[in-house]
Parts: sequence; structure tokens; C-alpha cells
Amino acid sequence: MMEHLDFFVNNVPHCGAWVRDFEFVQVREGEVPPQALRLSYGQAQELMDRLYAAGLRPTEQRDRAGVLAATECHLQDMRRLVFEKPSLQLELLPCHKTRI
Repeated sequence: MMEHLDFFVNNVPHCGAWVRDFEFVQVREGEVPPQALRLSYGQAQELMDRLYAAGLRPTEQRDRAGVLAATECHLQDMRRLVFEKPSLQLELLPCHKTRI
């Protein structure tokens, strides 16, 4: 597992100008803070794709994958029960045949 990620940011490819440090500025209450970083949709998608390729996954996504797999297994079981001929015959015990 990686210990850290390095980000290199430039404004225009091949221009030689790169971001070195983020600057912290004081903002008065009620003022809109300046943006620290702006990505286009395509840039954000590329970042997500590269993080995914590096092995990073959203925590929630990992949980969803397990839930989805369990749901798919359950649906497969239900389809077998409904659409396939049962492989065994069940017989009700005498106590279940009478109404209470």
C-alpha cells in the first residue's frame, strides 16, 4: 500500500509553470473563500481513474460491492425456487396441516 500520493499541477501543459505550495489566507466571516483547486469534469475523471488504477477505492464502494454480491446470490436463489423444478419433495408434518 502506498504511504502518500504526490500531485504535480500545472496550468498549461509544457509551459514550465508548476504549482509549488498552497497558500492559507484569512477569510472574514460571511466572505466566500478563494478556491484552492479547480478541475474540469474531464480532469476530475482522469484523477479518479488514476487513483483507481493505483488501487484506491472509495470505502463506501467496497461495502456496496459486498451488499450487491449478496443481493445477486439471493436473487439467484429466488429464481431457482420460483422457476426451476424442486429437486426434493417437502412434506408437511401433521401439526402444520391443521389450522389453529
